Amino acid sequence: MKICMNCGEKLLDKALVCPVCGKSVKNSPIIDKNDTSKIEEIISSVPHPEKRAKPKWKKGYKGDFKPNGTVYCPKCHSTVIQTSARGYSPLSGIFGALFLGFIGSFFGLIGTIVGTIIGILCGFSGSKKVRITCLKCGHKFYPGKR
Repeated sequence: MKICMNCGEKLLDKALVCPVCGKSVKNSPIIDKNDTSKIEEIISSVPHPEKRAKPKWKKGYKGDFKPNGTVYCPKCHSTVIQTSARGYSPLSGIFGALFLGFIGSFFGLIGTIVGTIIGILCGFSGSKKVRITCLKCGHKFYPGKR
């Protein structure tokens, strides 16, 4: 493994540039990853350890995110999102029809018919809701909510 001689970041053997500080690591020595004393000695002697921030490619990096009117994921700040409307739920309609039809049967034939119709219409409940899914982290949320 290599260590960046500018910021002290641990890198792969084939790395040419440090992804954290951007300096070339072509001339950095390759060190055995099990030699912890040598690794700590090199990291403690680097000139710019304050530049060891999380690189942009590491998970959980939020960086200097400033929303400018675009829709973004509140969890990871990604703008790669997908919207979907719920639509009619046939399962809710069937269960609503069976349940309300059964309850309506206590009031006779008209109660059964009205209960069944209302139950079928229950499938439309929540059909106008739009759900947003982040394609980067999978977080699901509704517009205006976090």
